[in-house]
Amino acid sequence: MARREIPTDRRGDDEPVGLLGVDASRRRFLGRAAVAVGASGAVLGGLAGVASAQSAPGGPGGSTPGSTPGSTPGSTPTTTKKDPATISGNDLEIAVFVSSLEIAVVALYDALITNGGLGPSATQRARTFQMHHKDQLDKLGEFTGGDAPTEGNPRLTAEYLPRFQSGGSEKDLAELAVDLQERLAATYQWAMTEIEDWQFAALVATILPVDAQMAVAWSQIAVPDFDDWLQVMPAVVPTTQTTDNRFDPAVYPPAGA
Repeated sequence: MARREIPTDRRGDDEPVGLLGVDASRRRFLGRAAVAVGASGAVLGGLAGVASAQSAPGGPGGSTPGSTPGSTPGSTPTTTKKDPATISGNDLEIAVFVSSLEIAVVALYDALITNGGLGPSATQRARTFQMHHKDQLDKLGEFTGGDAPTEGNPRLTAEYLPRFQSGGSEKDLAELAVDLQERLAATYQWAMTEIEDWQFAALVATILPVDAQMAVAWSQIAVPDFDDWLQVMPAVVPTTQTTDNRFDPAVYPPAGA
């Protein structure tokens, strides 16, 4: 099971700092996250290359699988020729499933950003996290190819979107984001036990610690006083990553499944 890193950076909100005090560069963040959490030691040697690829052209700013640049996640894209999937069977089903989750999460972050309940620092954090999810979706698309979903996961959207849109305090929204990111991390932990293709497993091994640390970061917004956060941390953030409360594909099937 992956071990969580306790963030120690306590710089001011006015500094351009990314997730957990890490520079906003996703390349640096992903590399540091992989080392800190220690996800799947067998594939850690390849994480730097995967993280670098997530910052390459076709990553942030590129088109997401099943969509055109600038389109709303879940909208019907312009038809384009796509490469075939590079995995098959259960691995492809998992990739399509988690891709449908990522499409939905990108849209949920749109709702969170436009909600108005977050302060400037938390809003910028939400934008950064949304970029990470877009990157993850892009990289998953290299495996799903023409089988990539074009709609966000229907049940996930139905459960979370009204709650992200309904307002609430920054604390309330941060607690909701913690719940979402915890469940995503648990889902990727589950996926690691199911995947057979090593290259797909290597990608998931980079996504898992990123989502886990996003949960940690949101928990610090939910409990902004650092000393108070340390007291409640065992209840807010588990020491080790489990599959508890994960998104189950049998309960959260992709659209059309």
